[in-house]
Amino acid sequence: STNFRNDLKLPCQYKGSRKDVIKPLALYEVRDYLKNNFNCVISEDEEADDIISKYQFMSFKDRNRRIVACTLDKDARGTPGYLYNPNESKLIFIEGLGFVERIPKETAAGKKTYKFYGEGRKWFYSQLLTGDKADDYYPCDIYKQITNNSSKSPLITDLKCFNLLKDCTSDKECWQAIVTIYKGWYENISTWKDWEGNEVKGDWIDILQMYVDVVHMRRFDNDRVDVKSVLTKFELI
Repeated sequence: STNFRNDLKLPCQYKGSRKDVIKPLALYEVRDYLKNNFNCVISEDEEADDIISKYQFMSFKDRNRRIVACTLDKDARGTPGYLYNPNESKLIFIEGLGFVERIPKETAAGKKTYKFYGEGRKWFYSQLLTGDKADDYYPCDIYKQITNNSSKSPLITDLKCFNLLKDCTSDKECWQAIVTIYKGWYENISTWKDWEGNEVKGDWIDILQMYVDVVHMRRFDNDRVDVKSVLTKFELI
């Protein structure tokens, strides 16, 4: 019934564009069927995706438990463990720093485009730079707010993100790339407006923490990546 991401002081409401979208037909009937006929866990103060992520992480910690997370959610590619995508009939095992890549594909009109794809921690890092159109957040939103930039295009495109992360060989190098972007946008600001119009006080580290919180899929109960601790560990602050 609740979701901790809704309490984050984001400049745009988390998943705000979905408010007026018609829900899938028979959603509640299907939900009741699952609850009545299967062993279900009901999420509290988090999303079902977080619960799936926790089971996925169990498969990483104990590979003898034969747990496989089954989801189409792209966020799951940042969590260690076994992941099955039913649309692609593909089972993968995610671990370590991972990678990002651009996969070439051709449109029906014959035009060549690229799909941005990643796995492991690099996929998580990429989302801290590009944001998520489906969930209505971009890390550059506050920068656009304070500079009165009305453009709907993200400032960090998939291509730019790929170029920032592709050659990074360690977590420290990835965090350095992220810090450079956030400091470039937010080093000199101390306030911003959240999606409800309230003034929020904070610095670039607070903003980075907020986006880490919205992106990070929980691996266990109350799991949180503490930005100050991470940046201190890597001597980036």
